Amino acid sequence: MVEEPSSFIAYRFRKALIPIVPQPHAEQAMNIAMELAINYGTKLTFLYVASSDNDPAIEKVSKMLEEKLKGVDYELKIRVM
Repeated sequence: MVEEPSSFIAYRFRKALIPIVPQPHAEQAMNIAMELAINYGTKLTFLYVASSDNDPAIEKVSKMLEEKLKGVDYELKIRVM
C-alpha cells in the first residue's frame, strides 16, 4: 500500500458531515471524527434528524457530543422531518 502525504489526507478531510443518533454505537463515529479533527484539523459537523422540535433525543445527542468531544471544535445541526 502506498502511503499518502499527510497534507494530501488533510486536504481530503478538511470537512466532515457525520450523521449521529443517540445510540451506543454512535461513540465509534465520534471517536473517528475526533481523530480526524485532532490529526488533520477537520471541521466537524454532526447532523441529527429529529422527529419533532421537542424530540427528547436532541438533548441526549447534544450532551453525548459535549462529553465526548471536549476541546474539539464541532457544530451540531438539527433537522426536523
